Amino acid sequence: MKKVFILFFGMVISLSSVNAQVINDGGLEGLQLMTAISDKLGKVHGSPYLEDEFQYGSVIIPGKRSINVFLRYNVQDENIEIKTQKNSQEIYFLPGNREVVYNIQNETFLVDEIRYDGKRIAGYFIEHYDGENYRLLEKPESRISDAVQAKSSYEKDKPAEIKINSEFYIVDAQGNVENVRVKHRDVRKVFKSKAAKDFLSSNKIKSKEDLASFVAFLDKNS
Repeated sequence: MKKVFILFFGMVISLSSVNAQVINDGGLEGLQLMTAISDKLGKVHGSPYLEDEFQYGSVIIPGKRSINVFLRYNVQDENIEIKTQKNSQEIYFLPGNREVVYNIQNETFLVDEIRYDGKRIAGYFIEHYDGENYRLLEKPESRISDAVQAKSSYEKDKPAEIKINSEFYIVDAQGNVENVRVKHRDVRKVFKSKAAKDFLSSNKIKSKEDLASFVAFLDKNS
C-alpha cells in the first residue's frame, strides 16, 4: 500500500501558487526533453490525453522532496508529460521504470501491476483509495476506432477516432481483484458480505467518488 503522505500533500498544495513560476531545483534527476511529437495521429479524431491542458501538480520521487510542476497524462502512449512552467514550449518526461508518483489535480497517478481474469494489467493507474485492506484503482485505456468509408453519397466518411474509457479495479490485501463498473447494481452483484449489503442498502453508487467511499467502508469493516 502506498504512503498516506501522498494524499496529504495533495491537500496542502496552495492554489494561489498555480500561476506562479515553477522552479526546477535539480530534484528531478533523469528528466528528459521530449523530441518532436509524431504526427501519426494527425488524421485521427479525438485526443490521446486524459486532459488536454497541463494541470498543476507534483512529482514525488522516493527519498526526495516533492517537486511542483505542470502535468498531463498521455493515455495512448502511457506517458506523463511534464512542464516546469505552464507556458513553456519544452516538455519533459521521466523514464517509466522509476518509482515515481504524480499528483495531478489531487489525483494520484502511479505505475503498478495487477492480475485479473488471468491477464496482467500494467502501466499507469489512478489510485482513488489506498487502505490497509482494500485499494481502488482506475485504469484509463485508449483505443482507436477504425475509419469507416461512406456507403453512399448521402453519408460522410467517418474518420478513425481515439476513445478513452476507464476500468475500475478493487484490490484486496491478498491481491484478489474485482473489476467493477461505476453502477450500483454491478457493485451489489460482486460484493455480497453483510457489511457491503448494509452500506449499499442506504448508499447509491453513481460516481467514482461514491465507489471510493464504498471501498473505504469495506476497508474499515473487513
